[in-house]
Amino acid sequence: MFWRPDHIEPSAWLDHLPLLFWLMEAMAPQRCVTLGARRGSPHTAFCQGTGRLGLDAECLLVADDEDDLGAEIHAMADRRYGAIARRLNAAPRRAAKQIEPGSVDVLALDVSASDADMEDILDRWLSRVSERGIVLIPGINRREPGCVAHEHFAALQSTYRSLTFHHGDGLGILVVGERPAELIETLLSRWNAPTAARTVREVFARLGRGCADQALAEAQTARLRDSSNRLDQVSKEREAKEAEVSELQARLRDREAYLDELESDKLHLAEEISDARSQVQALEAELRHANIQLAERDASIQTRFEEIATLTRMAEERDAAYQQLQQAQSNERQQWESERSALMGELAELRQLPPNVEPAQTESRCRELEAALKERDENIATRFKELAILTRMLEEKDAEIAALKGEPGDIEPEEAYTTPAVSSSPESLSDEASPRSGVRAATAASRWALGRFSFGTERDKRKERRRLRRKREEALAELEASEWFDAQWYLQQYPDIASDTRYSTNPALHYLKFGGFEGRNPSPHFDSEGYLEAYPDVAMTEINPLLHFIRDGIKEGRSPRP
Repeated sequence: MFWRPDHIEPSAWLDHLPLLFWLMEAMAPQRCVTLGARRGSPHTAFCQGTGRLGLDAECLLVADDEDDLGAEIHAMADRRYGAIARRLNAAPRRAAKQIEPGSVDVLALDVSASDADMEDILDRWLSRVSERGIVLIPGINRREPGCVAHEHFAALQSTYRSLTFHHGDGLGILVVGERPAELIETLLSRWNAPTAARTVREVFARLGRGCADQALAEAQTARLRDSSNRLDQVSKEREAKEAEVSELQARLRDREAYLDELESDKLHLAEEISDARSQVQALEAELRHANIQLAERDASIQTRFEEIATLTRMAEERDAAYQQLQQAQSNERQQWESERSALMGELAELRQLPPNVEPAQTESRCRELEAALKERDENIATRFKELAILTRMLEEKDAEIAALKGEPGDIEPEEAYTTPAVSSSPESLSDEASPRSGVRAATAASRWALGRFSFGTERDKRKERRRLRRKREEALAELEASEWFDAQWYLQQYPDIASDTRYSTNPALHYLKFGGFEGRNPSPHFDSEGYLEAYPDVAMTEINPLLHFIRDGIKEGRSPRP
């Protein structure tokens, strides 16, 4: 605790750096975690203590990529302490699930004393503290409006043993583990004695003031250095100004000589004015010519608007034809389903014939029916692929019409609403995926694409696009927040998705649009194919299986792995 800190910067931790060094020496922790990144972060003190004591420990800074200060602190610690310093690029609220429970010996909360998320962060991380671990909460002396650190610390004091230090902004230590280090246990046993607690506080307060005085001295030295530099700069600027004045005086003498020459050139200006008037007349003639060209362009624009009207009328006719095509596709699909049900019934009857019937004839008929069913499923998938391709062509026409109208703001990116007929080639799907899952994937993808088009005015179409976008974003948020979806597991399980630039950064979007219908599982705990097979009422709705399970299946008592 008598070490000189490598990094001194005014902060809520500055007065408590000697106490942090003592805790490192007393506990010999194996993992120190700092949540958040602010000026004067305790992360550097943990790294210095680990290196000074030669501990086999990990010092982890938890801060997301949006926090530039977190990147700066980690870069400085990495340069100075090497492999001791590590960083987890995630927000403190969402990073807890990436740390094993009971693995953190020292947890430092480096967030603002007025942070509204402080209670939520503590709730998520307390289960990660080891049986000998402690939690450090700074700023418990601050009582100004909006500061909540002292309230959360006081609430946790009723659950855990604690130590409080009141110098600086204050520091609260919660002894969360049931088997703390021997020196910590000794300090706790004597803390209730007023003399012992006061003595310990005074020792660390004096040491903390030394750090604060050192920071103040360094700041004053830096200011003195800046003042000296500014004085040198001012002296150089003065010399430059004096040289500039001499130069300006010489230029003034030259300018006076030049004015004398201008007097002699005065007669020539009259001739130049006459030439300028001639140029003005020429420019006026050019302006009249430009007005004529502008009128011609207006006529061309009017012609373009008439072409747009014609294209709009063609688009409306195309929408009507497309609606008829969709109805025909629906009728044809119902007919296919009816024929398939009949074939399935006949196949079931053949399989249940008594033993006295000729086996060769029965098996031959069964193979014929199975081949017919397979061919029918392939035909259905092919027709849905054709429908998705037609949908994509219609979207391109919509984009072309919108571009002619000059309305790029009304056209969403194509990928936001339209998808290919299936997300992957047949070879990339798992061997366990049945032909039925391929049909479901094609049906769901085609339905997703058709949902983009509303047969009505352009305003109705824009409202439909916004509604679908909100609906998709809500569903995606539910999947990402669910414990049933594991993004890392999904990418490891399906390398074709991990190598896809569109979905490798957002695997939940791929599972929402395709994976659930292709027989892909969101985690080891949920079986997409088995869920749809076990619950045909869910398959008929064409909703993503995991989304149905989260919204309704759990309440209805359905099994995630039937």
